[in-house]
Amino acid sequence: MLEYQYHTAIKFLDNEYWWGGAIDEGIHMPYIKDYPKADLNQSHYSNQVTSFFISSKGRYFYSNEPIAYEIKNKILYIDSLKPIKLETNCTNLREAYFDCAKKYFSIDHKHPLMEMFTIPQYNTWIEMNWYPTQDKILKYAQDIIDNGFKPGILMLDDGWQEDYGVWDFNHRLFPNPKEMMDKLHDLGFKVMVWLIPCVSPDSLIFRNLEYKNIFYRNKESNEIQIMHWWDGYSAVLDFTSDETIKWLKEQCDNLQEKYGIDGFKFDGADDDFYPESGKFYIDIPRVHQSQLFSKFATQYSLNEMRATFNMQGQCLAQRLTDKKHSWDNRGLNYLIPNGIAMSLLGYIYCCPDMIGGGLVGDFIANNYRDIDEELFVRYAQVATFFPMMQFSLSPWKVLSKENLEIVKKCCQIHEKISNYIKELVIKSSNDASPIICSLAFNFPNDGYEEIQDEFMLGDKYLIAPIVTKQTFKRKVILPKGQWLDDLGNTYQGPNTIEIEVPLERLPYFINIK
Repeated sequence: MLEYQYHTAIKFLDNEYWWGGAIDEGIHMPYIKDYPKADLNQSHYSNQVTSFFISSKGRYFYSNEPIAYEIKNKILYIDSLKPIKLETNCTNLREAYFDCAKKYFSIDHKHPLMEMFTIPQYNTWIEMNWYPTQDKILKYAQDIIDNGFKPGILMLDDGWQEDYGVWDFNHRLFPNPKEMMDKLHDLGFKVMVWLIPCVSPDSLIFRNLEYKNIFYRNKESNEIQIMHWWDGYSAVLDFTSDETIKWLKEQCDNLQEKYGIDGFKFDGADDDFYPESGKFYIDIPRVHQSQLFSKFATQYSLNEMRATFNMQGQCLAQRLTDKKHSWDNRGLNYLIPNGIAMSLLGYIYCCPDMIGGGLVGDFIANNYRDIDEELFVRYAQVATFFPMMQFSLSPWKVLSKENLEIVKKCCQIHEKISNYIKELVIKSSNDASPIICSLAFNFPNDGYEEIQDEFMLGDKYLIAPIVTKQTFKRKVILPKGQWLDDLGNTYQGPNTIEIEVPLERLPYFINIK
């Protein structure tokens, strides 16, 4: 257990709201009520984490080391390895964000491959889970096009590989991977493959690597630490070792040179991949492993990360952790608040998980029956104005003709605004500007901190989707300015209006000042 040496108490100011810590806890942000103790060196909450906290009153702190934190009676308690410096020179949320970005973010002035933002991504996970094949992949790609969707980024998820750590195609399932890749490229797809920092302990590659400084080891015996994760038991890579970096780079480069793979979906390296009974080649807090894994990923402009620590301003596509096929149980209700938290805490290139939900058990448990079409459509509508849209479960398989057309319209809207998204991406690569953000960020000190069902795309679009079941009207809070809605109506803000929202409507408002 990491022992924190310093203890800080920050008393809330009047009407002060805080964001910080674990992205998957964005549903509880901004913090205004009591919050139980969380330790970033113990859990990633399956998503990005950061020792960055920022308040609506312009106060913030940033630490390069993990922290533990809790909130009691309007006091934020921080346990840390180094003293916490509370910055107080700013007056609002927006000023504080850019002040922190300038002082503490490592902005690399790069961005992920632009195609990630302009056309949809398609992931094989829900469609094929652990059992993809060459024929299935090619059929899925052709079905995307035949059903009126544009080719984009195609992600080959778990199951394509020979074994964990044997990063080559399973040739029983993929008899000619180069031919498959050529066909996918000819169809217009960029192709990513899934990677995890694990090596199966009974594999030949494990035996070849066993005596190198590549694996996380037991503190007492110095034997390789076998870790239990969601797909079984594996040895896990130790990214403090140069040998590990060199070996994994060879695997990735080989995939690109041999087959023409365009990029990689990097998964895992959460805290719990490294049991406390183990040790690293170079002694560091556990949470830093995900940071080192993410630094490795930045070598590839086509990448995706789910779990990381303090990697703000870096060329990384960041995905929200897997969401349920649910309205209010870690499903659709999490997308906007967690997306806002991700952006406010500096993870700017954000993807809202797979449309309809990314937990395969929600679908295979009932053999893909009982899909909630209304939920699927509303998921797609929320994702439309995120920087990225990602599908897995084929909408043409589970939706009626009418609902399929609604989802296609979402893709068309995303494509229509793609030039604006590209402008935001380029700007973000230079100054870490959030691409999506809360109303409180764009309109600070106007009392919008607790709004969790609206968000902004840049400073031009305000999006007010439906996120509750069987809801066909809603109130929309419009900040100051003049707003043109998706139906051509004009409104003067600040104002609160009530609008009709049938299933086929995605309400958005353009700031025309």
